[in-house]
Amino acid sequence: MAVTSNGQYISWREHIIDDEAIRGGDGLVMADLDLDGWPDIVSVHESDTEYDGVADGHIRIAFGTDDPNQWGLITLVEGPEAGAAEDVAVADVNGDGYPDIIAACELAHLIYLQNPGKDARTSRWQRIIPPVARDRGSYIRAFFADFNMDGWPEVVAANKGAQSPGEQRTQLNAIS
Repeated sequence: MAVTSNGQYISWREHIIDDEAIRGGDGLVMADLDLDGWPDIVSVHESDTEYDGVADGHIRIAFGTDDPNQWGLITLVEGPEAGAAEDVAVADVNGDGYPDIIAACELAHLIYLQNPGKDARTSRWQRIIPPVARDRGSYIRAFFADFNMDGWPEVVAANKGAQSPGEQRTQLNAIS
């Protein structure tokens, strides 16, 4: 139970943000993506309506407004391109002042989504699958951090390896 310093109970009010029939919600992060002063929510969903191991998924944004009951909903990526999306991170990667997104997709790859700026709610977000992550599968977490202190965020991502492509497994088996 949450209480204030004077012992009064804190009550929380539920607000439905996204009532689409999408299952497998995993990660989410809040950031002001369109710089309008209201927090937005980026959510990733492992599947569509049934969790069946098929490389489906969704990456969605709920854009906040001054009314907690009103959200502007968009789907950035869906289907195999967001195969079993697990996690998401946000940072301004290209230095334009607008936060960009990277998502870890367990049955696919990492996918970078570049914020189009002031038209973030209506414009297509450019997608980039980093070549080093293409068809590598099993990405379960992604983080941005400035590891080399040059003022630009780098990406670190955890990959549990179970969904790696056959060629990678063959190379590892040949070593042992």
